[in-house]
Amino acid sequence: MLRFVISFVADRTAHPVLSVLLGLGVAFLGVGFAADAVGRGLEAGFFGVYASMLLFLGVIGYGAVFAGKAARKLWRQYDLDA
Repeated sequence: MLRFVISFVADRTAHPVLSVLLGLGVAFLGVGFAADAVGRGLEAGFFGVYASMLLFLGVIGYGAVFAGKAARKLWRQYDLDA
């Protein structure tokens, strides 16, 4: 099952590590909301903190990737190699 999940993510995304970060962040956020709904505030807080860290790292990672692509596109458009 784990091999299937790894191959599924790796085949369908260009950056599997960043996708896993975002996926785990969303999963932790869901578990945190569920823990808060049943009255487990401390556990919900821990899951919320870890979810926010994972989502932050994933967004920063994808932001760097997209900024690099945009910079490369501008670099080629204005022929800055010379």
